Amino acid sequence: MKNLLKVCTLCLLLVIGSISSTFAWSKQGHMVIASLCWQQLSPSTQKKVSIILNHHPNHAEWKKWFDQYGAGIPEDEFMFMCASKWPDDIKMKNFPYQGTTNSFWHYTNGRVDFIHGHDAHYRPKKGKDIYNGIEYAKKQVHSSNLNDKAIAVCWMSHLVEDIHQPLHAASNYQGPFAQSASGDKGGNDFYIKTKATNKTSYRLHSYWDQLLGRSQNQQKAIQTALKIKKDMEGQRPSGNMNPVQWQTESFNCAVKYAYWNNQLPASRTAEGAAVLPVDYGKTAKKVAYQRAYAAANRLAIWLKQNIDEANM
Repeated sequence: MKNLLKVCTLCLLLVIGSISSTFAWSKQGHMVIASLCWQQLSPSTQKKVSIILNHHPNHAEWKKWFDQYGAGIPEDEFMFMCASKWPDDIKMKNFPYQGTTNSFWHYTNGRVDFIHGHDAHYRPKKGKDIYNGIEYAKKQVHSSNLNDKAIAVCWMSHLVEDIHQPLHAASNYQGPFAQSASGDKGGNDFYIKTKATNKTSYRLHSYWDQLLGRSQNQQKAIQTALKIKKDMEGQRPSGNMNPVQWQTESFNCAVKYAYWNNQLPASRTAEGAAVLPVDYGKTAKKVAYQRAYAAANRLAIWLKQNIDEANM
C-alpha cells in the first residue's frame, strides 16, 4: 500500500510539473533572468524597484519565503526574483491572490510552417496574447497607485522574460498540427525523447522551459545567472526595446533551433516521440543562455527608463 501511494504521488507530481511547465520558462528560469537583470541595475534603481514591490499584495508572502530560504541573498534581490515568477504563481490553486491570472498573456503563436511558409507575427488570438500583457504593464507602471505599479513591474519582468523563450513566440502548424487553430501550442503538443533508449518522453516546450533549471531554489538560480554572465562576457545583446523585435528573434530561434530546421519528426503522441539529434541539447542550452542574457539586459533598460522619481 505504501509503495502504491508513492507511485501515485510521483505520478501526480509529474503531471503537475508537466502542466506548470507549459506556461513559461521554469520558475527557476525566471529567477535566473531576474538575478541577471538585478545585477545590471544601479543601487538607486534597485532601491526604487524595492520600494514599489513593498506595496505588492503578496509582499508578506515573499517575506516569509525570504525568512525561510533567503540565507546569503540580499533581500531586495530575493524579492525581485519572487516578483518575476509571480505571474506563474498566481495560476496555482489556493495561491493568496484574487486578481486575474491572464494566462494568455504569456505567449504568442507565430506560425512555423516549413511547407507553406512561415509567418513570424501570425496572431490567431489577437487581443489575447503577450503583446496585450506588455501593453498593460507599460500603462500600469505609471499609475499613481503603488499596488497597481507593483503588479505591473511583476508582469513586465515576467513577460520580457517569456517573449525571449523561443517556444513562447512560435508554434508548428504543419503535419499533424495543420488542423489545429493553435498549431502544436508552442511545442506543448510536440513530443520528443532525449535518447532513443529513454522510456520517458517530453513535451518540446517543457524541454525548452527547463534549460535554465528545474528547481525553485534561489541559490541555484543565482549560480546559473553568474554562469551565464561569465559565458556571455564580452558580448552585448542589442538594446532594441521593441517587443516585436524580441518576438522575431525568438521566432527565428524556434525555427532554427527548437524545431531544428524541420529535422525533428513531428509527433502528437508520446509513443511516436522524435529523438533529439546528438548536438541538440548543447546547442539548445547555448541559445537559452543567449536569450536569457538578452532578456535581462532589455528588462534592466526598461526598468531604468520607467522606474524614476516621477513615478514614485
